[in-house]
Amino acid sequence: MSASKSKGKGRALTGAVLAIALTAVLCGIYALLVKNGKCTQEHSDIVISAAMALSVLIASAVSNIGQRRGGLYGLALGLIYAAALVAVPLFAYPTEVNWLRIIRIFAVSAVSGLIGGSINLGKSNKNFHKGRKKRA
Repeated sequence: MSASKSKGKGRALTGAVLAIALTAVLCGIYALLVKNGKCTQEHSDIVISAAMALSVLIASAVSNIGQRRGGLYGLALGLIYAAALVAVPLFAYPTEVNWLRIIRIFAVSAVSGLIGGSINLGKSNKNFHKGRKKRA
């Protein structure tokens, strides 16, 4: 098995873990801003949705560098991320289910993962690396 095939197997799961970590950092920063009085809590749903979208977008773009099926793996990353994000509150509070919020989490995560995976960061640097090898 070549190195590129074995590297690609856990890319969606690794990206989902990265997205969860990025979301935790962004939501922590927002919580500190609210605590110190710099921001209000009025628009917290919008800020949290934007933090989720940005986290999944960055994680899927980074984890799918130079891959062919980046959009598909980005979509998988978004769905894994959303499932992990929804599973914890569902197990903790099974009687208080807000289906509209769950659908929004899945939609935002899936679309962000698809877009982030389709960006394909490695392809844009291909000509730069070819020129650099010729000069050396």
